[in-house]
Amino acid sequence: MAALDYTFIFLAVICLLVLGIALGLGLAIMMRRGYAYAVAPQALTNETEIVSALPLAMAYFDQNDQLQQVNEKLLQLMPMIHGVKDQRFSRLEFFRALAEAGIFVDAAHRVPAFLEDVAKRAQQPNVEWEVSLTDGRSLRFNERTTDGGGRLLSCVDITRLKQQSWALDEKSELLRSTLESIDQGVVVFDSAGDLLTWNQRYFDLFGVTSEIAEAGLSIEKLCQFLGDAGVFDDTSAVAIKNRAEAMLSCTPPRHEMTGRDGQALDVRRNRMPDAGITIAITDITEQKQGQEDLRKRSEELEAIFGNLDVGIAFIGPAGEIVALNEGLYELQGLDPDRVAECRTVRDLLRLSADNGELGEGDREELVEAVLEKSFGAVPSTYQRTRQNGDVLEFRTFAMPGGGVLAVCQNVTEQQNSEQALRVAKEQAELANRAKSEFLANTSHELRTPLNAIIGFSEILVGELFGPLSSPKYLEYSKDINESGQHLLSIINDLLDLAKVEAGHFELSEEQFLLSEVVVATARLTQERASEGGVRVITEIDPDIDLIRADKRALKQVILNLLSNAIKFTLEGGQVTVGTGRRRDLRSGEEQIELWVTDTGIGMKEEDIPFAMTPFAQVDGSSTRRFEGTGLGLPLALHLCELHGGTLAINSEFGEGTTVTMLLLAERMLGNTEDARQELTPHQPVQNVAAGAAGAAGAAGADVDEFLSQGLGEAQSELLELIASKVG
Repeated sequence: MAALDYTFIFLAVICLLVLGIALGLGLAIMMRRGYAYAVAPQALTNETEIVSALPLAMAYFDQNDQLQQVNEKLLQLMPMIHGVKDQRFSRLEFFRALAEAGIFVDAAHRVPAFLEDVAKRAQQPNVEWEVSLTDGRSLRFNERTTDGGGRLLSCVDITRLKQQSWALDEKSELLRSTLESIDQGVVVFDSAGDLLTWNQRYFDLFGVTSEIAEAGLSIEKLCQFLGDAGVFDDTSAVAIKNRAEAMLSCTPPRHEMTGRDGQALDVRRNRMPDAGITIAITDITEQKQGQEDLRKRSEELEAIFGNLDVGIAFIGPAGEIVALNEGLYELQGLDPDRVAECRTVRDLLRLSADNGELGEGDREELVEAVLEKSFGAVPSTYQRTRQNGDVLEFRTFAMPGGGVLAVCQNVTEQQNSEQALRVAKEQAELANRAKSEFLANTSHELRTPLNAIIGFSEILVGELFGPLSSPKYLEYSKDINESGQHLLSIINDLLDLAKVEAGHFELSEEQFLLSEVVVATARLTQERASEGGVRVITEIDPDIDLIRADKRALKQVILNLLSNAIKFTLEGGQVTVGTGRRRDLRSGEEQIELWVTDTGIGMKEEDIPFAMTPFAQVDGSSTRRFEGTGLGLPLALHLCELHGGTLAINSEFGEGTTVTMLLLAERMLGNTEDARQELTPHQPVQNVAAGAAGAAGAAGADVDEFLSQGLGEAQSELLELIASKVG
């Protein structure tokens, strides 16, 4: 609003300036005409004497149009006339000589046309005209026919007057440009109610054309025009007259009205010193809408502020209470009537101290202690326990204006819940630790009897001590062996996972060829892949063949990933296991990459975290198609993390899955050529089935030699037991 007042003051000053300029021009014109009248005598008796005596620049041509007299003033004003003053030039020859001398701007390159204009002026008994000189001056010539038939020519230097006129024109143009550039619509009327000036914005705001606008238009006609255009509701003659009178009397000096297009207009009328009026109109539609939006937002904030379940207080820079909500009263058990009497936060704390909410002790000391905790260093957080046992948490925040925002919240239930969660978490951790330690400590007791079952069933399957009497015995022995192997695999996974979780699993790192581990593991799964009609392919990068890691743990990871991929790939599908190197996009470090890709059933993205959970099955129904305990992927993840690596799954439902293991590049020792120099020659392990067949065909073969070749590392601990039983 202050901007509007400034605009109107500015417009008033401009209007005063315009009036002053107009008065100055009028006075100058009156003086000029009176001066010219005084110069031209009413009766000339002796023209040459008058020309010489007058204190004006003058020349006289007789009735024969011959130059008779040029006075000293004209010679001073136009020194170039010295060359023609003694010549009996005619009036036209006189101006021709001056024009050809190049003193007239209008005659430059157009002397004939200039002289033609000069000749036409001779036909008038009295004529006044102006000319610009090439030296920058401006002259006004006044010609008058004398009673004797001669021609009297007077000349006045009007350079200063022209400069003033040009300056007034510039100011007038500046005023016009200013009026057209402002956002307000402006009209100015004189004391009689006639239009002096206006801008286009005035008519644009009303949505009408300015075709009627002209100087001298009466205010009543303007009102009638606006009424006919639909700006006013009442367009009767009486209403138009009353409106015109109200505008002239500036009654009221300010009001609001609605434009033809529904916009809100602010109208201001101001009386000028000469009794004229200026009317300025501003479109305040956006401002009004902003005020309405602000009012609604303020009401919404007040409603939210009053209905929050937390207490809020706004404290000013000097500690004065700016605002409180009802939640603060209720949380602290304060009487609203007594709170209304508090002016500062200190008064409010004294009220709490009187109610015993701050504990026992001197009231002022208690208040100072709370002030120090709450407002000593902002932001701050502290808790206070009420007499009824509720725990209140107070938080303070610095406000931009220097004040403080205080928030009070009842955190009793939250603290009770957090305590219950902590207790439950501790109990769950204790139970899980006990379970893991139990499984880790009983690994030997679980594996030993199972290894015996597997070992003896293999002896029966291989018919090491002669053929069995019935084929059924051989079939049952195979079933026992397969079931035992499956159960041992589950127990091994379970025990390994328990060791990892209990922190008892230690890596036994060594140098080995990654390609051999991958190929050997793929060979172990080949039988199951063939049964399911799945093709297994290996893709080995020879540049990263020699690595340092826990060979058994890494083999377990690859075996679990391959087993999973084969299990969930339908007949005719393909599983690919490969190695390579890659560079981390964020850190730029090189990494060893091992991946297993299948064309199986895949998983949904939301099921991937579930698949990484121990004992979890994506298909958890009792009629699920695929067997398993859900330990393969979690165990692979833990073993990978023990090596400082990561395991990631990328899967698309119905398309397949890719599991990628990444290890640090520092575990990479060299390529295949390096491995040949680093490692001793590797002796291939005989195939179990071939060993078993050979043993069966040789009577009296040594049992210990067969077991050492066929049972593998997982059952080595059973060698002595089996030897003692069969020996």
